[in-house]
Amino acid sequence: MSSISIQKHVNYGEVILIVGDCHLVQWNVQNGIQMEWNPGDVWRAQVESCCLPMNYRYVIVKQNNRQIVEWEDGINRVFNNKKDVEDIWSHIKIRMKVNSFVDSKMFVNLYSEKGRSKIRLDKFVTEENKFEQKLEVDIPSKSINSYAYKYQQNKRWERNGVRIFSKHPIINNVIEIIDSDINFDLNYNQILENIY
Repeated sequence: MSSISIQKHVNYGEVILIVGDCHLVQWNVQNGIQMEWNPGDVWRAQVESCCLPMNYRYVIVKQNNRQIVEWEDGINRVFNNKKDVEDIWSHIKIRMKVNSFVDSKMFVNLYSEKGRSKIRLDKFVTEENKFEQKLEVDIPSKSINSYAYKYQQNKRWERNGVRIFSKHPIINNVIEIIDSDINFDLNYNQILENIY
């Protein structure tokens, strides 16, 4: 059995269910797996390993009759191995890692319908004296298909076009991205800063 948890405040008399394509549930709220409340508004449930892999969503219902109060927004979540999962309501976690031979500041530019956000990656030195740049961020899952990203090193933009998050697999509601094919040979900084 594996544990799934999520932090979410609900009103008195309401509970959170896991509803998905497991043969025990079949997207039916009446068959949903009821989560147990824990201090800090953390809801937790055990999922049978026979349900894996499973696409699922959370739904808030009235405890006495399972009347639907709110479905979670966004894409279906994916639970595909036996590790425990800690979810964030209506968000999906992105973990990025970039292998680099250069000791420099590296940024990722996130693009969405709301504009561009520039975020610095954290730098680590590996045992082989190479550099790794890492970032972990939570983004709204309903707009994952409209997000793109592009790397920037110091003042230099990567030569390739924008990259798409939805091209990467989702494993236990985390998109793990490892990029090592970044080319900063041409300096597009002046052009791109004027456009964006």
